Amino acid sequence: MKRTHVFLLIINVLLLAWPLYLLGYVRTRSTSTGLDFLIILGWAAMVLAASWVEVQVILPKQQDPEAEVVKGRRLNLGRSLLLVVAIIANFAWTDLTAGDFWFSYYARFGVYATAMRSHDRNQRIWGLKRSAQAITPGFVAGMLPSVERLAGDKDPVVRGDAVAWLGFAVRQMNLLLAQQADVDVKKQARQVKIVLIQRLSDLATCLRREKAPGALQGCVYAAGWVSDPQLLGPLTDVVARARDARVRIAAAMACRDIGGLRALNMLADMARDFRGLARQAAVTAYLKAAAVLIDLKSPALNTPQFTLAEQRMAKVVPSLDKPALCAFLQHFPAVADARFSRAFAQVLMRTDAPYTCPDTQTDPPVGIPIALSLKRDFYRCLEGAVASIAKGNAVLIAAIRERIAKGGNARFMALLKGVLHAAGK
Repeated sequence: MKRTHVFLLIINVLLLAWPLYLLGYVRTRSTSTGLDFLIILGWAAMVLAASWVEVQVILPKQQDPEAEVVKGRRLNLGRSLLLVVAIIANFAWTDLTAGDFWFSYYARFGVYATAMRSHDRNQRIWGLKRSAQAITPGFVAGMLPSVERLAGDKDPVVRGDAVAWLGFAVRQMNLLLAQQADVDVKKQARQVKIVLIQRLSDLATCLRREKAPGALQGCVYAAGWVSDPQLLGPLTDVVARARDARVRIAAAMACRDIGGLRALNMLADMARDFRGLARQAAVTAYLKAAAVLIDLKSPALNTPQFTLAEQRMAKVVPSLDKPALCAFLQHFPAVADARFSRAFAQVLMRTDAPYTCPDTQTDPPVGIPIALSLKRDFYRCLEGAVASIAKGNAVLIAAIRERIAKGGNARFMALLKGVLHAAGK
């Protein structure tokens, strides 16, 4: 037996080790994405080496140098084409032997699954955060075992992030059901949503019993993304006992996502009781939830409960600190409710010194952050909010005139005069 034949036998036996053991190890037991990279790199190297040896066996070099020169380019082209075919064939059979490792597993979610098995909590958290950006019905089906395992993780942050991932996946399925025209995709999304809801059946228990803030905020965000009004009861208990800002922010966002009159009244109370970033979140969530009812022209707008919520928030507005007031002013034009006229009148009377609104946002465990306040000139924000309800508003027009008569910052006075002019006064 020629030396090249022996070498070919040896290298193919070694190549067989990748689909039979190493790639299976990556799929089921690996806890290091770095080790995954080395194994996959070794797989590619073995495929190349085996393919090169196979070409040498099939098209050996001519013993006669002159004959080799005569055949020239034709032989080189044949070897090149054969090498390409051999590489594709060796990759295909090893990949299929490993259960369609690359296309059906690693290229889709393998790196996230490995990260979620890591002994490093930061890697597990990274796997959850990054994988949430790629959620589709098929992706959820593949990742569900890994995420469910982390929902029972000993680390509270990892545990909470995993629950939040499941809730966020429900949200993404709802978006597909609402926006997707493809019947098959909607069918898959509906089936996956049913499975996810089953996995989150103990969400109310999580809200009531979870003590660690890192885990509790994940449960709270998940409650909002599931958008079940029955979870507002447990959320009320969370708000009553929560002292951690992360949990309070999550509660405000959850009430925004669930929506409805009860959630609005809860948010008005949060805006009154919370401080700092949590207060900005409550104010923003209130206005976004109210804007949804207005856009839908909901019958709830004509109920005593909605009036009560507006009255509660109107009482809070004059006492808001500048960052929270920035959030309120920037989101108010979407609501433009004249019942806030007297609250604006009080804000106008205590406003003078220039201020730049801060750039703030939420930081959910997974998903996209929500902007609470953008970096804007406070005067401009106040001008926009006041102008949205100034026309035909005698109470507000009188308050603007009174503020102008009081005098103050020249630029602020000019903006208020502009509001009067736009309102026809």
